[in-house]
Amino acid sequence: MVIRYKKTTQRQKHFIMAIILSTAVIIILVGGVFTSLFLSSYVIEKSLEDPDVLLHLNIVGDDIVVEIYGGRRVNELVLLSMHIEGQESHVVIDVPHGARDVVYYQAASGLTGSRMVEMRGIFSNGEDKLLSLITLKFT
Repeated sequence: MVIRYKKTTQRQKHFIMAIILSTAVIIILVGGVFTSLFLSSYVIEKSLEDPDVLLHLNIVGDDIVVEIYGGRRVNELVLLSMHIEGQESHVVIDVPHGARDVVYYQAASGLTGSRMVEMRGIFSNGEDKLLSLITLKFT
């Protein structure tokens, strides 16, 4: 029995390679589109999600007042920790349930210039989370 091999021309080989390459490009493009749609919806959902605790910091004389606006975990907030760039210690204050303002007395005394202020929240389950990182100008 004799097996005959079909001879393919160079043109047929180019055509087959073009089909394979086109199919691969289409598969990659479709995968990219589905991935980008999934990731963009994830980013949108995360950006619209209510943050844990909303804070606003004010400097009043030598005191720093932290206004608590709300958030999805504001009822679980137990402690607020503040660290000012250039100072060695963290200042931790108990947050009474339902408190709207927390005052750090004399926290800004002797400070000048712009400094980063980090606010961390400690929740009832023991979780420690960064709530705010802001630059404040001290005079």
